[in-house]
Amino acid sequence: MSRDRTTPAPASLVREVEELIARGERLGYPVLSQPEIRLGTRSSARSARGGQPARITLDARLLERSAADRHWVLGHELGHLLPGTLRVGSVLQRALLAGGLAIMAVTVLVVVLVAVPRGWAAIPDGPAWNWGLFGIVTGLVIGLAGLMGHSRDTEAACDRASALIYGQTLSKEHVAYLLRHEGLLNRLTPTVLRSHPRPGWRREQVLTAHGDPGTGAPV
Repeated sequence: MSRDRTTPAPASLVREVEELIARGERLGYPVLSQPEIRLGTRSSARSARGGQPARITLDARLLERSAADRHWVLGHELGHLLPGTLRVGSVLQRALLAGGLAIMAVTVLVVVLVAVPRGWAAIPDGPAWNWGLFGIVTGLVIGLAGLMGHSRDTEAACDRASALIYGQTLSKEHVAYLLRHEGLLNRLTPTVLRSHPRPGWRREQVLTAHGDPGTGAPV
């Protein structure tokens, strides 16, 4: 059983979340269940499951940032608890995931059932190990492309929910904050293999499509 490293949120933060939830309900977008609010080392949302309540965890560092930046994150995480953002992947995304898993499975079967009996998998220089490694890596990349594509679509839908339902926009200052706190690995990872869209794109995709919900002004 994993240790819970979060702490209860202060009453002021709970009230901020309750106000955003109430705004969503007035617009006809109730959350699936009332979440408990916690503080942790990163922001995340978890739907109710297995007898556990829904939960929103806010990165504790955001308490030191502006209310606008904090509310954008809270609006985004609330988006994960809306029925409209719980979607299956596209046909292409599901095909990529299934194709990647199939390639890995076939690679393992060929190595075990063909290469090993014929002596092509001798250690350390059997040619089957190179073929097998190529097949596993290829299948893994293809499968991840499908899985991460679905994840990015979900995150983009939650960004739109934060803007259109909860009235919060990712600010230029918070884009810079996200970029500063991205690890080197995240920065170098190709977009197709990222779980979240790049911070600058996240701001632009909402503003270009819908304008700034705070002013109603299109870009």
